[in-house]
Formats: sequence, C-alpha cells, structure tokens
Amino acid sequence: MIDFKQEQIGAVLYVDDEQNNLNSFRSTFRRDYRIYTANNAVEALKSLKSHSDIKVIISDQRMPDVTGVEFFEKIRYIYPNKVRIILTGYSDIKAVMDAINKGQVYRFIDKPWNNNLVKLAIQDGIDLFNTRHSLADKNESLQTAYNELDKFVYSVSHDLRSPLMSILGIANLAELDLEDKKALEYFSSIKGMVGKLDGYIHQIIDHYKGSHSMDNSDSIDFNGLISEIIDSIKYHPSAQGVDFRVEINQLDEFRSNRMNIKTVLSNLISNAFKYQREEESGKFVKVIGDVTSSQAKITVSDNGVGIKEDKKEEVFNMFYRAKQDNTGTGLGLFIVSEAIEKLGGTINLESEYGKGTEITLKLPGKSE
Repeated sequence: MIDFKQEQIGAVLYVDDEQNNLNSFRSTFRRDYRIYTANNAVEALKSLKSHSDIKVIISDQRMPDVTGVEFFEKIRYIYPNKVRIILTGYSDIKAVMDAINKGQVYRFIDKPWNNNLVKLAIQDGIDLFNTRHSLADKNESLQTAYNELDKFVYSVSHDLRSPLMSILGIANLAELDLEDKKALEYFSSIKGMVGKLDGYIHQIIDHYKGSHSMDNSDSIDFNGLISEIIDSIKYHPSAQGVDFRVEINQLDEFRSNRMNIKTVLSNLISNAFKYQREEESGKFVKVIGDVTSSQAKITVSDNGVGIKEDKKEEVFNMFYRAKQDNTGTGLGLFIVSEAIEKLGGTINLESEYGKGTEITLKLPGKSE
C-alpha cells in the first residue's frame, strides 16, 4: 500500500551496479520517499517508463556498462524535468565538467554518502521538480490566455471594424442625397465619431502587436519608415496646410523592433499635426534624426498648441487628453511610453504652451 505522504512527495530512482548499495539506499530512505532501484541503465530506463511519479534520479558515476554522466546525457532530452544527482567516490574534474555540460546534473554527492546530506539533496531536488512542473502548468495556462487574446484582437479588428466601415459608407451616401444643413451636420458628426472609434481600435491592435513582438533584429530604414507614416496621414483633414520636413542622417544599418518603432513615430507625428493652431499660417511638423548602428536619436517638433507646464507630467498617462473636445483617444502617448520602455530607450518632452512641442527619442540599436 502506498503511503499518502509519499504519494504527494513523489519517488526517487537510484541507479547503482552494486546490489549492496541498492539495498542500503532503499532501507535508509524508504520511510521518507518511495524508492525505485536499478542496477544498470537499461533497468533504469524501464523503471522511468513504468513509474511517472519519479522526480529525482540518483546515479552512481562508476558503472561497468555506462557511466552516470553518460546515462544522464541519454535521458536528459527524454525526461528533461527529472532532477539528476551524481554519486561519486573519487575526484575527477573531467567527470564533473562532463556532468555539468552533458548530463545537466543538479548536484554531486560523495561516496560513502552521508544520510542527512543525501536526504537534503533529495528534498531539494523534489522541490525543484515541483517548481518546474508548476511553472510548466502556468506557462501552458498563459499560452492558452494568449491564444484567447489573439482571437479577441482578431475579433476587434475584423468583427468591429466591418460594421463601422458600413456605417461610414452609409453616412457618405446620405451626404450625397441630402440637402438639409442640419441633417448634413448630423451625418458629419457620425462620420467623425466613427473615425475616432476606428482610430481607437487601430491603436489597441498596434499596442497589442507591439507588446507581444519580441524580435529586435529588424533592419530599419528611418527615412523610408517616416515617409511611409507621412504618406498614410498627409491627406487627413488635420494635416492640410501643414509643412512636413524630414531630415534623417543614417549611414549605418540600425537593428531593433520595427513594429514598436513605427508605433512610436506614428503616434508622435500624428499628434504633431493633430494639435496645430488654427490661426497659425506657417504650420509645420519637423522630424530630424541622427542614426548609427548603436543609437537612433530622433526629434519630432511642431509649432502647434503646446502643452501647459502643469500638464507635462500627465500626457503619458492612459486616457489623458489635452482637451475634452478633441478627436484623440488618450492612448497615443501612453502607448508611446510603453513601447519606448520595451525598446530600452528614453523620451524627453519640451513644450511651451501656445508655441509648440519638441519630443526627443533615444533608441539603442541591437548589438551584433
């Protein structure tokens, strides 16, 4: 009959070619742990296949058919979570190094063994096994959650945007058929709200993609990337009459995460033209930068409305908006700060209310 305590703790497999050692080990530790024994590697493999409750494997180093290190090297990929301990009665630095490199041995114990030290090693090994098992379960649960989140993001991007685009299309058709000024005003408001919600969805998706993108080896052409961003927004109503100036000096290849950098620059550039002063005749958005293989320094500046001194610390908070009547979502600069942190960079904001804003990024390039 299996003791309940031993069932909870798990079992130990001891491998040794000397039967007296096997008998001694079993009699010494059988009250504390469930003990399985094997007098060679073949019997040990059979025991591992038959007893899934084995958490710790202890093997003598010197055996005639195969050494303890060689045995562990064979099973480490088959049973990666089992904790491996070597018993050795002699000092051999090569055997020690082989055990570490080939067998991934957790601990060494000298022969003749000390019962207390062996018991301590076994208990530590069981604790390590349980921790690994718990982490594996949590990783599996986390992966399941990520998969569900992927499905949700797809649903947001597809199932929500499709009806929004339909609403926008209907509003455009209605504007063509209507002459009543009040009705046209209502449909214009509907289009504005649809555009705002669509932009909000895009920001959520970009933030999700950026936060889950781990590849920092993309080769980034800043001139090309910034041109791509400006081309996507230059026909926006808020961008009309704004002079875009780009001066990027990049001679070296720069490697980092393209998705996150595009998210950062897209938000900064779109904010720069979004918060222009209506009365300003010479509106501009300037993007300048110097890029080497080790660092990209990019500055985005404008002569827009600027930020009040007491609000500068708040602009990177989630859902902060400079004005309650603007079309922003309050997520842009929050997403920027999150992405900058993920990239390992820094961001500095300088602004004078009524005169404009300058934001400087310093991003590290991936070293070879």
